[in-house]
Amino acid sequence: MRDSVNYKNIITVLKASILYALLSFLLIIGPLAVGVYLGNRIKSPREGFLFAITAAVAGFGIQHCLILQDLYSGLVISVLIILWHIMSTICLLVGVFAGFIYSDFGRKVGGVKRKTDGYEVEKPRDNDAPDTYIVCPVCGESNEEDRKICKSCGSEI
Repeated sequence: MRDSVNYKNIITVLKASILYALLSFLLIIGPLAVGVYLGNRIKSPREGFLFAITAAVAGFGIQHCLILQDLYSGLVISVLIILWHIMSTICLLVGVFAGFIYSDFGRKVGGVKRKTDGYEVEKPRDNDAPDTYIVCPVCGESNEEDRKICKSCGSEI
């Protein structure tokens, strides 16, 4: 059986790569904003890390092939550009995890539940009913009953 390709993830990473190429000039704010964008669209921290690194590398390539192609005249400038992108990648990763935590917190507090095709609002629950949790067999983290992927380690439950 052939593996299906998730084109939605590919398009998300492509959008983030283009945004990274355009916004990484703003050292902290730009990559953080791109990271929060990615963080709201991921299912696990592991997926967020992979998406962020992929978007940073692709964005670096886009930026330097299309925008800054004539800037690499000296060694000092090249080293500064590489250091700039390392710092931007770190800010991107921080933004991804902040976006993931914020969106996960918003789903718990605000009654919003993530679906694969977008958001839907849950019906208000009875406050007397206890929450049911499933323990991840890999890391031991408590997960909501309806989760299929562990929110801590990303493994299937």
